[in-house]
Amino acid sequence: MTLFEPPDAENSGHDAESANPPPGPSFIVRLNPTEYAVELSLLKQWVDHLLIPTYLSERTPSSAAPWCPAWWEHEEAVARLHGLWLAWQYWTDPEAGGFTGPDTWHRDCLDPAIRELRAPHGPLHRCMISPDKPAHRPARAVTWDLPTTSSPEIAAAAAPLP
Repeated sequence: MTLFEPPDAENSGHDAESANPPPGPSFIVRLNPTEYAVELSLLKQWVDHLLIPTYLSERTPSSAAPWCPAWWEHEEAVARLHGLWLAWQYWTDPEAGGFTGPDTWHRDCLDPAIRELRAPHGPLHRCMISPDKPAHRPARAVTWDLPTTSSPEIAAAAAPLP
């Protein structure tokens, strides 16, 4: 059995129904606009309050390592960051990742994702090409018609992290 295979129901001492855990969270690109807005609000909290201060604040933006302060307007960046966040939730859960989960997340998820996001031709390559001239130039306009932050779903999702 590998990490990603469900246990064999006959040998686990559980019935077949318990061998199939409930589905995990949906990937952000598969959500409807309202669900997307809620998930994006939660992702934005994680990126702004954990990822950037912990892993990106000491790195200087440049054409060799661009970052965009409006990263959520880049569809590919949102998809990559959401995948990174889902992996973080999994690997930092002691029951899932154990003692080595965070190290696995750094090695297998964080480092490759940041390299791709900040690559000279990555999804943010048109933004922040000069620390002296911050710029935001998405490859194309975001197509979602997102609810305003006054909607109840967004207000609930925007509550500060514990």
